[in-house]
Amino acid sequence: MHFATAFALVNFFSSSQALGCFSDRKANIAIDAVQVLINNVGSNNFDPPFDFPIEVKAQHLIGGETQGVKFCIENNFLFDNTHVAQGDIISALEAIRDDCDRFGGKRQAHGDTGLPVDITLTTSSGSPCP
Repeated sequence: MHFATAFALVNFFSSSQALGCFSDRKANIAIDAVQVLINNVGSNNFDPPFDFPIEVKAQHLIGGETQGVKFCIENNFLFDNTHVAQGDIISALEAIRDDCDRFGGKRQAHGDTGLPVDITLTTSSGSPCP
């Protein structure tokens, strides 16, 4: 009983929540490239580098890419900006990698203002995220 309660509390206070994996099974994201992207977020290896926490303005998206994969952070609110921490981005990308394998997906995280933002992991080809 105590294990179930602790597990539920960990899930309740988790910084990102599942929004799902992409169902397009034609996508083929290399797991090694996803790990490089996660490492690049951790080391801020982008040109130009991000200013963490990343400001995501209302009705905007921002992201980065490497080796054919990209992440996007989308703020769907009309008027409210927020900032997303480096660790929250990494956690969301790791969760998508672990849950969705090579198909990509979307997670929800919360900015410093408490606003939910969508973090998407997908291939670099095609339209901007999502």
